[in-house]
Amino acid sequence: MSGPSITVTGKTLDEIATRVRVEHGPRARIVAAERVTSGGIAGLFAKRYVEATVELPERGRRAARTGRDAPGRRASDTPASQAAFSPTPAQRVGLAALLADAEDAEEAFALEEKPAEPAVSTRSGAFADLMDDLAFNGVITDPVVPEPLVPEPVVPEPVVKMTATPVAPAAPEAPRPAPDLLDGPGDLVVVVGERPDTVAVAQAMAEGSSLQRAAIRVAGSCADGRFVRVTDRRGALEARASGVELDRATFVAVGWDSATAEIVAALAPDQIWFAVDAGRKHADTERFLATASAVIDADGLAAAGLAGTSTPDTVRTLGLPVGWTDA
Repeated sequence: MSGPSITVTGKTLDEIATRVRVEHGPRARIVAAERVTSGGIAGLFAKRYVEATVELPERGRRAARTGRDAPGRRASDTPASQAAFSPTPAQRVGLAALLADAEDAEEAFALEEKPAEPAVSTRSGAFADLMDDLAFNGVITDPVVPEPLVPEPVVPEPVVKMTATPVAPAAPEAPRPAPDLLDGPGDLVVVVGERPDTVAVAQAMAEGSSLQRAAIRVAGSCADGRFVRVTDRRGALEARASGVELDRATFVAVGWDSATAEIVAALAPDQIWFAVDAGRKHADTERFLATASAVIDADGLAAAGLAGTSTPDTVRTLGLPVGWTDA
């Protein structure tokens, strides 16, 4: 039998989850969540926040303790897990799914019935009243009318001959170090490439995982029926949840095409790698990276084919750090 329910609001779902854990104990559960937009005039000054329904334990609310938690025990002796809520990967996925459902419902409602926004004109009396009210309450100040400027007479400056001093060209900046490849439970790593072997690169990266071999998903031009296709946020959440349950990460091979940037943004991955072939013509690889980097912010390069080329170090001059190789 469930206990009473309360409503808790906050800026983010993580903030609400922390407050619920501290104020009501580990048995309190968030059972629903939605984003709320309130206030504002014609879309201005609106406030957005998250409103969550919390189901309390059957025995009622357990308030957060202050001072001494027990006789002879100070608050500083309380375990850190009782002072703040640090959700497990499974809990993070569950909370993210709740908020995703709430956002989907809000977007569907907005598409079905979107009220016409009132026109606001700087010539209307309503706009004048609004500006007067904002000025009265200190939101804006009275406009300051600038005084007319009187141009000063221009006095020609004496001509001074300068001798140009040669300046040595600045040394090129070294690329930032590449981060460690993520392979934890629930991690989502995207590998973007324009070559047909992008899936093979993702598989090789998964085989080097320190835990159980990571799962492989595909998107874009890499979707050929051999692996599960995932292209949206819902599919990404399902892949993360499966990874948490099976104690493994998920690698998504995304073939480069006109929709790649949009797909990567929808997946919201933890890491993004550009797959490059060290044996390919350097100019072709530079062209691909220039086009892809303009719309996708990658963490580094995953370089394959180093053993088959006489110039393996050329991939280190492409401007992005090399974080994985097959050598």
